[in-house]
Amino acid sequence: MNGTSVAAPVSVLELFRARAVEAPDAVAVVEGGRQLSYGELDAASDRVAAYLRDREVGRGDRVAVQLERSADLIGVLLGVWKAGAAY
Repeated sequence: MNGTSVAAPVSVLELFRARAVEAPDAVAVVEGGRQLSYGELDAASDRVAAYLRDREVGRGDRVAVQLERSADLIGVLLGVWKAGAAY
């Protein structure tokens, strides 16, 4: 080995969560005049994940998402990931 270290793979969801903890007030999404912070987006996606888990959606499941491109769409997609499902 040449002395270099290799970092363990990190998922997009893990990177998002780390940023939400590190800088919850930082702007994460801008849609027209609307802005969502990382904290707001994290909370919104947690609500979606909880909703899905309450309906027994989890790892290996697929969720159909039909929304216009928007800040809300980002929260829903993150929530699906947090529930362990795919979209």
